[in-house]
Amino acid sequence: AEAQAERAEAEASTRESELRAALERARAEAAAIRDGAAGAEEAMMAAANAEAAEAEARAALRDAQAELEALREKAAEAEGLREKAAEAEALREKLAEAQVLPDKLAAAARETDALREKAAEADALRAKAAEAEAEARGLGYRLAAAAEELEGLREKAA
Repeated sequence: AEAQAERAEAEASTRESELRAALERARAEAAAIRDGAAGAEEAMMAAANAEAAEAEARAALRDAQAELEALREKAAEAEGLREKAAEAEALREKLAEAQVLPDKLAAAARETDALREKAAEADALRAKAAEAEAEARGLGYRLAAAAEELEGLREKAA
């Protein structure tokens, strides 16, 4: 009976050791499962975070595309403004030229007046020349008459 009791005790001790080992294995498995579950939960959270980040990135991309389109429109408007500024500059130049025209016109009028005065002077000189020519013709006739008279006197004297 004692041997049987020793055997039963040895079996019970072996069984206890086996149970303790099984318990340790079950604890290790439970810890691994908990770690796996925590890892899976972390992975699920990371996946959810990644999806949220992807949605944010898509929204940021849409915003950037809308901003780019707005900038393109503003660039087109700026180009239109540049063209209008060039047209305004051309008009300013024409205005500056037009503002000089009255001065040019006044100068041309002064020049025309001066030319008219010179033409009047030339007409007066022509008239004086005509008078001098007529006087010279008259003197020429008198000289011819005097020469004839002198010739007649010489003939009488001779």
